[in-house]
Amino acid sequence: MNIQELQQAYTSRIKEFKGFIYKQTRDNDDLRQEACLAMWRGLLKDPGATNGYLMNRIRWRLMDVWRNSVSVDKPYKKRPEDAQGRVEIRRAQL
Repeated sequence: MNIQELQQAYTSRIKEFKGFIYKQTRDNDDLRQEACLAMWRGLLKDPGATNGYLMNRIRWRLMDVWRNSVSVDKPYKKRPEDAQGRVEIRRAQL
């Protein structure tokens, strides 16, 4: 499957999932983007994937993002702070 075929499959199928994605992500744009990426990757892996399979991929990805992300909005998982109380920013090693 080339990129044009993948995009055509995604474009035709995303209309079916629009309501499901908005219901799962509510008003969170970042989660909505992750849901769309999960669907894209699901179609990349299996172009003939069923709706149930794609819905599960979306749910699993959203749960994974929610559990493993670090945010000020989640009180049970805080960002690491240095000795002065500043949030530590980790830089990727080049």
